[in-house]
Amino acid sequence: MIYKTKQSLVTQCFKKTFILSVFILTSSFTFGQNAFEIQKLQDFAKLYGVVRYFHPSDEASLIDWKAFAVHGVNEISKAKTKQDFKEKLNELFLPVAPSISFTNNFYQWGSEAKYPVYWIHNGLGLDTNSSNMYSGERFNKTRANFSLKSAGLFLPFNIEKGKAIKLVYEVNTKGFSFGIIKLFDKNNKLITHAVNSKISNTGGQWETRELLINNFNNLSRLLIGLFCEEGDSSFRNLKLTVTNVNNETSTVSLPLFTDKNWFAEPKADYLIRKENQLTILGMARSEQLHKTQDKLPLNPFFTLHLSIGDVIVPTVVYANKEQTLPIVKSQLFERLQNKVASIDKNEFNTNVSLANIVVLWNAFRHFYPYFNEVNLDWDALLSFGLENAFNSSTKNEHSLTLEKFTEKFKDAHINVRNKDIDTPIDDVYATPVKFTINDGELTVKNLLHGVSGLEKGDVIKEINGIPVNRFLDSISQYISGSKQWKEVRLVERLNYGLKDSHINVKTTLGKEMMLERSVSYSRNLDFYSRAGTHDKYKEINNSIFYINLNQLSSEEIDSLIPTINNYKGLIIDLRGYPKDRFHRILSYLQVSDTAKWMCRQRFLEPEFNNIEEYCSGYGLNRHKSKTVLKTKNVLLVDKTTLSNAEFLAQYIKHYNLATVIGKPTAGANGNVNSIALLGNFRVSFTGMKVKNPDGSQFHSIGVIPDVLVIESVTDIKKDNDMFINEAIKTLTH
Repeated sequence: MIYKTKQSLVTQCFKKTFILSVFILTSSFTFGQNAFEIQKLQDFAKLYGVVRYFHPSDEASLIDWKAFAVHGVNEISKAKTKQDFKEKLNELFLPVAPSISFTNNFYQWGSEAKYPVYWIHNGLGLDTNSSNMYSGERFNKTRANFSLKSAGLFLPFNIEKGKAIKLVYEVNTKGFSFGIIKLFDKNNKLITHAVNSKISNTGGQWETRELLINNFNNLSRLLIGLFCEEGDSSFRNLKLTVTNVNNETSTVSLPLFTDKNWFAEPKADYLIRKENQLTILGMARSEQLHKTQDKLPLNPFFTLHLSIGDVIVPTVVYANKEQTLPIVKSQLFERLQNKVASIDKNEFNTNVSLANIVVLWNAFRHFYPYFNEVNLDWDALLSFGLENAFNSSTKNEHSLTLEKFTEKFKDAHINVRNKDIDTPIDDVYATPVKFTINDGELTVKNLLHGVSGLEKGDVIKEINGIPVNRFLDSISQYISGSKQWKEVRLVERLNYGLKDSHINVKTTLGKEMMLERSVSYSRNLDFYSRAGTHDKYKEINNSIFYINLNQLSSEEIDSLIPTINNYKGLIIDLRGYPKDRFHRILSYLQVSDTAKWMCRQRFLEPEFNNIEEYCSGYGLNRHKSKTVLKTKNVLLVDKTTLSNAEFLAQYIKHYNLATVIGKPTAGANGNVNSIALLGNFRVSFTGMKVKNPDGSQFHSIGVIPDVLVIESVTDIKKDNDMFINEAIKTLTH
């Protein structure tokens, strides 16, 4: 369900400028580290993650954990014996977690400790800078039930046609805050909206923000929203103006903040209202603290089994009204903070490479939503990542290490990025050949003008003198996702690169030639990235109409419905990524989603031991038009149908709204999350679990068509679109 354009999804696949031989040469790393070095790092990593994400002391919440990871790797490398190592772990962790025990004791709090504090994680929110969907908050320290709070106002507002609507306001925030305007028509359907990017701490100063929407029609109702996350945020001096088509601007009178029409979500107890100023409280107040509970929702201690013995980490600590207890000696914590602060997080070296594996492994170990589906040996995965990280001396090599590590999750949303080594899209070039993997063979799908020596349907036998299967296998270990998605990425990776670089190919018929990467990818998106016809819509015959969701906006879909209803059959092409990510087509199919298949997870304890799952149905476009789509429908999908596109395909298949024809989809759905690593690396992944609406597994499987399409070499040679042919056959018979 990631909201990205098809272009961004594809271009992220080939941003790195590695020569393909690098993939071959680095297909296996040489592991030169002794067992003790790896064991130390494994123990450190396990303790790091449990303390980072589940030990709720004030000190642990204040330390810079990414820099701490590098500092920790540096320090434990100095330990030459098991006892030295144990002392190093004490030295590293006791200043941030004074109640943990390396001696098998359970810490006891005194009578002054009245308030339980523990972490509540709604997905991985820490370290991500993600949307409010994912959050980590400490109960009794920040309001644990919600991360995003808001105040809103609905205004009846009838304008048939307007040139501009603008909201200006002032904000003073200690965390993150933003504003939003939404415009609705008389059917309560969203017309358009404007939203500020989240803004960070304003330093105690009032700052002016502006929201602007140009050129709108049929406005019936308007929503103003003011949002706060983390710290307190105050808003004042709201001014709403409307400019009509004659360029006449008027000011709209807004009710005072004390007016009951200003509502709060999710609750009103965090609003401080004055007539002309509204404050949204991000942090809990002392009077909101909950005293010791008879029954906690989690186990208060977690025992880690390390090579040095068991370490007992409290997952619940207790606090007075000021701070968590026990109190660390200030000089110990300050000394650690100073050492951590001296770490340059943009620098890259082997220890940074190791620290990134420590950070990333823990993010997945404790929060990956598909942990049951991937069924990994987590200890073996950690050892694998650390051993590879020892051999990453450059950022390019480390990028490969991170890709090999994340390949194990079979997640098509996974992408490793680094602004220092990624190639801008305008600098990406391709050969003048469009390849596909058809029935397991690398095949020429299409050619641009000026290519001689190759034909559509030619099967490639060798690349750069290497058998094609071996060549593709060497790349496959760096690509995460289902088998069908890997085929999409494999073709992209072998084809795209820097201008004037090249590959040598040999076909099964003995043809040999060098293919230069001389064609700009960004200027030839249709050729490389879009399957089948490039028409937005067309009449197939007098009873069948065709629409291409890759090309059509929601407004265009609205305008086409009367025309479509003149036909008996409709072909809906969803091969790729839809332009209308809110799926307006569903408005005309009159089915309400009653299944519970989009699942948010709340993590209370380490290693997936205490998880609450909250599942709901489709929530993007609840509007139901008075006009009903009357056609018999066919939906076309293939292995490039990914994420948000699969959301629509899953919905349509489950409710039998169309016959699904094509090939299995990519198998990656759910909002994308990402984690920032050291050295300017960032790794994205699926943050929310999505099942099939019937409750079965979707991850890395995808939507299985009702009718499978098989393309022969002859079909490719003759440009037969077998997807369209099968659709016509289904609708005709």
